[in-house]
Amino acid sequence: MNLEDLNAFVKIYEIRNISEAAIAVNLTQSALSKRMKHLQSDLKVKLLDTSNRQFLQITSAGETFYHYAKLMSDQYQALLQALRQGDSQRQGQLKIGSVPVVRQYGLSQALTRFMADFPNINVSLNELEGQDLLRLLRFKGVDVAILRDIQVQDLALTDYVVQTIARDQLVLVGSTSGPLAQVKQAKISDLANYAYALLPPGSGVFEYANQLFAQNGHLPAIPLQTSHIGTITDVLQNSQQVSLLFQQAIDPAVAKKLKIVPFEKPIFSNLFFIYPKANGNLAIQAFLKYVVNLG
Repeated sequence: MNLEDLNAFVKIYEIRNISEAAIAVNLTQSALSKRMKHLQSDLKVKLLDTSNRQFLQITSAGETFYHYAKLMSDQYQALLQALRQGDSQRQGQLKIGSVPVVRQYGLSQALTRFMADFPNINVSLNELEGQDLLRLLRFKGVDVAILRDIQVQDLALTDYVVQTIARDQLVLVGSTSGPLAQVKQAKISDLANYAYALLPPGSGVFEYANQLFAQNGHLPAIPLQTSHIGTITDVLQNSQQVSLLFQQAIDPAVAKKLKIVPFEKPIFSNLFFIYPKANGNLAIQAFLKYVVNLG
């Protein structure tokens, strides 16, 4: 099997006619048919059903093969283009979507290094809540989405590449003189005893909080919801409210002024770097190298 075989099959799949596909790949119909016969023999699987001379059918194996053949063909063309441009002329566009964690996990530093190394790649970054970001990812509004694990449970992950780039621990946070002052470990059964300042739905934290409140069987008071962690930590320092936050998301200087309490049974969350398998944008792979193992 070689690249010409892949390109030939892609044309057959897209055109659904052997004779027209043969013209597209500059082969005779006989030569193309032989090429497909050899390809299927090499793979030991049937990709095409030609029993009906009036209607070419693609088998289920052929559907799967097309997905990867098309991806490899597109990536090869992108590679040729990149080589023609040369290292100093690497160009392109990378659309990144992320939940609002860019500052907290070193993503901004990683992005700065990436843009310095690839000055001819135009980068756009949108920080959005989970559902808005998932919508963009599904409809190709972004090349890459950075989301928490709990936010992608409804996503068909078989269609995407998922890479863990950070891991963090959910903690209970409050003032040093507030209701957490003497608490060493948080218990789910005690969560109903507090009033909360929380990040909003789509933040990832809110979804974890909802799960924990459901386990406890009681929805506590939530006087404040805001998308700004800084606002929450400011409020916590001067009130009896508490919050659920991911530990690394708290500014280290601010953390010293707060009481941070881990759960009795630690709760961890992964931050995912997600992109469609069918996306052949080489800038995705280049950027991924800058963000692995952030935390």
